Amino acid sequence: MNDLYIFLYLLYGFVFILFGLYSVSKYRKTQSIFPLSNSIIYIGLFGLAHGLSEWLTMLRLAEVFDEYRIVAFYLGRVLKGFSFIMLIQFGVSMFFNQFISKFFFIALLVVYGIWLALFYRIIFVLGMNYLYNNPAFLIITLRYFMALPGALLTSAAMFYHGYRVKALNKTWMYYYILFGFTILFYGILDGLFVRQAHFFPANVFYNNWFIDTFNIPIQVLKIIVGLFIYLSIRLVFTSFSWEVKTLMNQAYTSNKDKDYTSKINFVIHDEIIQSLYVTSMQINKIQHRVSDASVDALCKETNQLIEDNIQSLRNIIKGNDSNFVSPSTLDETIKNFIDKLFHDQKVHLSYHNHLHKNNLLSLNKTVVMHIYFIIQEALMNIAKHARANTIVLSLRQELNYLKVVIKDDGMGFNIKQKTPSSHIGLTAMQDRIDTLNGKLILKSTHKSHFLKTGTTITFYIPMEVHHEKTNDC
Repeated sequence: MNDLYIFLYLLYGFVFILFGLYSVSKYRKTQSIFPLSNSIIYIGLFGLAHGLSEWLTMLRLAEVFDEYRIVAFYLGRVLKGFSFIMLIQFGVSMFFNQFISKFFFIALLVVYGIWLALFYRIIFVLGMNYLYNNPAFLIITLRYFMALPGALLTSAAMFYHGYRVKALNKTWMYYYILFGFTILFYGILDGLFVRQAHFFPANVFYNNWFIDTFNIPIQVLKIIVGLFIYLSIRLVFTSFSWEVKTLMNQAYTSNKDKDYTSKINFVIHDEIIQSLYVTSMQINKIQHRVSDASVDALCKETNQLIEDNIQSLRNIIKGNDSNFVSPSTLDETIKNFIDKLFHDQKVHLSYHNHLHKNNLLSLNKTVVMHIYFIIQEALMNIAKHARANTIVLSLRQELNYLKVVIKDDGMGFNIKQKTPSSHIGLTAMQDRIDTLNGKLILKSTHKSHFLKTGTTITFYIPMEVHHEKTNDC
């Protein structure tokens, strides 16, 4: 029977060390602003420390260096304590920003230091064998106050972030939830089932009770859970390949745009500008033939608009497009467009930009231009077709994507009959979003329904990653 437990602890430790090594290696290689990518170092250290502690238990059972049996036991508890602190820190770092996360990390290390001081104080005062024979202190502090809360916190964090990535990819949500459930199950096994003691819940849930009830050692189930943790976190990391694909697409798009620019400049000069000149001349003819003062004023205003557009096109051809949309001017450009489009309409438009300046500056100019034209197209469609009284436009960052919501209370339309593939404006929006490897969600309630009418356009655009990692450990 002892040989069986030696083998089980060997496997148990191996699974967690494998999981820890994989996580640490991913932390070194992954460039992402998914919260998990910055927090993975903690779950990796948890796996390594936890696995090593189980191997120390294996060595004790195998009676290797038997004269150091007690020392190996205490060293194993110290490693377990450190592993559980890392598990708690992983959950904390998934919920809070880097500043708060570092504060908690320091606080947790202080708590761990106090625990170590109490741990060695008990050994020094009551003797080396005391905690080995009287595990109450270790059970309460390690299992109930560290392992179980750490697993619950981590599970909650994974469920929360699973819900957040649902909008990007529902499959990723399932991966996050699977990882959360495996950690939760681990917490129940390692946080509740302990050595039998004369206090609750250790007198109800303990290792021998599990064996007597299910006829298998609890370590078998722990090994299976450890394998699921390893497999589920590998699945979670598949979401980061999306960012690699996104950056490659953006680089390809940027290069393609450069080649296309020279061709389009000739079209702008030879066709569009010349056509605008002809249009201006026709307006001048109308102006000379009509004596109405209001028509004359309208002709002058139209000619001035044409001249401004010609100058803007010339600036674009020359590369002097400083007045065009850029990361630093996106917010102002959107506001100016809103003022021009809705200044003479009885529409209440609420514009909310929740983006920090650095969020926009992390995007390249091509991405920003696409974002602006998508918003422009959506607002123009509302102005032309929706007959809306209220419009809400909001921009915010969620995880590693820019989320834009455009909502109106207009007449709406039947999505089944008027899909993006059959509507030129929506098709243009979809094409731009596809170019940026983003996602478009369209919801509309038609006037024939009894519900409140309106349309909501939501799109997600991946944001580039330019930050550098910092190793907190």
